[in-house]
Amino acid sequence: MGFEFFEETRLRDTELGPLPEDWRVVRLGEVAEVSSGGSAPQGSVYYGGKNKFVRVSHIENTNFRIYSYDLITDEAVKLHNLKLFPKGTIVFPKSGASVYLEKRARLPFDAYLVSHLCAVNSLDERVAIQDYLFYVLVGAKLAAKKESGYPTLNLSEVRQFPLPLPPLEEQKAIAEVLRRVQESIEKT
Repeated sequence: MGFEFFEETRLRDTELGPLPEDWRVVRLGEVAEVSSGGSAPQGSVYYGGKNKFVRVSHIENTNFRIYSYDLITDEAVKLHNLKLFPKGTIVFPKSGASVYLEKRARLPFDAYLVSHLCAVNSLDERVAIQDYLFYVLVGAKLAAKKESGYPTLNLSEVRQFPLPLPPLEEQKAIAEVLRRVQESIEKT
């Protein structure tokens, strides 16, 4: 019994290495909005509200989850002109030593973000599912070329990050397989 059911996949050379002919290489900024959070409220008067505020320290190091958040007041949101990011937004550190940890997570709820976090949301119909982008970014080593000191991922360089873009059905299949792998790891 052979593997006749697998079609021969034709590959082409790309800047990311060989990829199937029907895959493209695009820049993250072409298919997603890349932005960041705002200033963190200072002073206890701005805490104890009903608005979820996520900091870098709220992202777990190992399992791609946000495990905590602060609650801030409406006044803090208004004073700091904070933007509300939707559930599912991909977040990761963009400044400070935590950049080297390569933490990644998706917001499990709508939340405001600290300025040290980068936020990514798919805009393009070719990347219709946020899951695919998340798993590509989990594997991305964005801090690899950063020198020691106070590392910073500029939003412009994050937007230029090259990623492989398969057809939509393959994006879904890849994301589903990786989601199952992640769930299995978490269970063990």
